[in-house]
Formats: sequence, structure tokens, C-alpha cells
Amino acid sequence: MKNDNLDPKENAQQATPVTPDELRQIHQHRVERQHDRNRRRYANKEAIVKLAAAFKQLED
Repeated sequence: MKNDNLDPKENAQQATPVTPDELRQIHQHRVERQHDRNRRRYANKEAIVKLAAAFKQLED
């Protein structure tokens, strides 16, 4: 559906400012996601080391 209003100011997108509390929540969420990625990365490295040790035992 086409907007018949040709005034660019009225058709412009409205910016909704982020409150300081919302900004803290966004930052906290980013920090938690980074910690989760680091934990998964460390767990993957541990699994690779265990697999390498198992393969080495199989070769011997």
C-alpha cells in the first residue's frame, strides 16, 4: 500500500533512543555471549587434545 503523504519529514523513520538500562542489558548480553563462545572454544580444544591422545594410543 502506497503512502499518499509526500512530506519527507513525516515519512522519515522515527529514532527510538536507548535508555541507559537497556544499554547495560545489551552490553551484559554481549559479554555473556562472548563468555559462552570462549567456553565452547575451550571445550573444543580439550576434546581435540583427548582425540589426539586416543589416536596416538591406537597407533602404538
